[in-house]
Amino acid sequence: MVAAFAEDTTEDAETSGAVKATRTYTLQNAMDSVVTELYVYPSDSDNRGENLAGDGLESGEPVEVTVTGYMLRTENETLYTIEYVVGNKLYGHRSLHVEDLLFETPINLVGIDGVTSATFVSFGNSNLA
Repeated sequence: MVAAFAEDTTEDAETSGAVKATRTYTLQNAMDSVVTELYVYPSDSDNRGENLAGDGLESGEPVEVTVTGYMLRTENETLYTIEYVVGNKLYGHRSLHVEDLLFETPINLVGIDGVTSATFVSFGNSNLA
């Protein structure tokens, strides 16, 4: 399995002594259906950026995403939104943090009917935002 974090790059930020860091995470399609659209972007932005699913993310297929921002539990903590489309249904999760993980694990993309933020994030427990 591809590591949930591949690179640790930190730098001092000019504001409040907060630390800005870059982390690479692996997102994996844990559904039986193809993910046709996948976006990871700062939660305070309207720009979703590039469709990371390309021509479609098949069941079990991983994709890496790199995020940069202020670390979890700091004054300027950066949150990222993960949005993905399966069929004609949009799923979203608004609490991907820039953080150090204690173990390597993918972030599984899972759809749950009736829940718009329907991703179980494999950081050791379920996270429904």
